Amino acid sequence: MCYVYHYTTTDGFKGILESGEIWATSIHCLNDWTEFQYAREPFTDSVRALLKDKEAADGATLLLSDLFEKRPPLFVCSFSSAGDGDDLSQWRAYSHPYGCAIGFEMATLLNYAGMLKFDLSRCEYGTAGIQEMAKGTAEIMKKIIQMAGGMKSFRSQYPCGGPLKELIFKIVARYKNEGYSAEQEHRLLHYLQPGDREKYTPCPGKRRPYVALSLKNDKDWTKPFVEKLWKDARIVMSPRRPEKAQAEREVLAAFVESQLRKQHLPTDCAGTVRVSQVPYDPE
Repeated sequence: MCYVYHYTTTDGFKGILESGEIWATSIHCLNDWTEFQYAREPFTDSVRALLKDKEAADGATLLLSDLFEKRPPLFVCSFSSAGDGDDLSQWRAYSHPYGCAIGFEMATLLNYAGMLKFDLSRCEYGTAGIQEMAKGTAEIMKKIIQMAGGMKSFRSQYPCGGPLKELIFKIVARYKNEGYSAEQEHRLLHYLQPGDREKYTPCPGKRRPYVALSLKNDKDWTKPFVEKLWKDARIVMSPRRPEKAQAEREVLAAFVESQLRKQHLPTDCAGTVRVSQVPYDPE
């Protein structure tokens, strides 16, 4: 089975277990300040070039009108496939001084997240494929416009852009600066629907918009998926000195088991808790 891991601090991991939620943060508040804009500019340039093509012009026009939205309501929760949940760069960036990586089996996460309107996408690094992606997207949009009966009819059916706008933003959000390629990021993407509201983190001075993906066993229609997600989950503790490792591993495993038991979820992953093998002391 293939796994992706969400790295977080000790407090962050504790919050996930106690709340039964994992948060996706606004793409405009991530630590890479070029997020979204990095791919939007070359994507937009490629779409402009398509305006000269009569066959692609309608799709390109629609694409451009959506691409100029300043701050689309897009939210991201990051996972990594690097190092099987034990990657030093991830520990340093997201779990300092101590933390955990929680791993979910990719296919199960993909299926479950899709039910809740989250997409799981692997990031592309660099912009080499942007031009072809723009052409392909414009071609898809052209066909959808034709099926709707033309541009005017499409606009009347989807005055705010509808699912196509969401598709465009999620495509653009998959591209990241090459400097982040070692992270091997897979991201859960959620586009806020009209009428939905984001929440805000409670940190004073650092309030960030977020939406939550539920990991609770509280709905009949999601119960089998949530249970499988937790049954197959894996947990890795961040690097620490050997003299601390075993005692802290036992404490964490007991905490995981108690929290999942409270929520009537499988506790198998408590037995998977392991300590990072990286010989790194964060203090």
